[in-house]
Amino acid sequence: KPVRYIGTLIDHTELKTALEEAAAQRSRLQQIIDLLPVSVFVADAAGKLIALNPAVDQIWGRPKQSDRPDDYGEDYKAWWPDGRRVRSEEWGIARALFAGEAVDGEEMEIERPDGTRRKIVNYAYPLRDEHGAITGAMAVNIDLTPLKQTEEALRTSREDFVRAQKLAHIGYWKYEQGQWE
Repeated sequence: KPVRYIGTLIDHTELKTALEEAAAQRSRLQQIIDLLPVSVFVADAAGKLIALNPAVDQIWGRPKQSDRPDDYGEDYKAWWPDGRRVRSEEWGIARALFAGEAVDGEEMEIERPDGTRRKIVNYAYPLRDEHGAITGAMAVNIDLTPLKQTEEALRTSREDFVRAQKLAHIGYWKYEQGQWE
């Protein structure tokens, strides 16, 4: 028969509560990212895309999820404003990952898998650990297509208006107080 029992009692209540709070925060953050109207890409330290939000499918039309940065240029077809094709190493997320570069607002035209094209603005930033080492990168794309279509419609409308005035031999002028002093 045992005479004594020796044991340890550890209260895991605080740890369990902290883990539950961390899980709840992670869930809220994922919900926020999923609700954003911009595409969000997250890459690990090797450049493999490990997270995409639903807006990626809306803007890009369900592209492949690249395993290597060398594939970015093929999996995600895009052109600079001067018409040059965006190479894999030129993508903002690759530059953020391998050079630590922050990319703020680069415009480009993309091609979706169905062949349609969209205008986007691209942002990318390195993700760093507490020592400053790059542990990954993230990129955000904003779809400019509706804005560009509106700008083109406005430009065309203005040209039509000016042409109609010339044909009718009429014009207009605009005066703002204080403009002609």
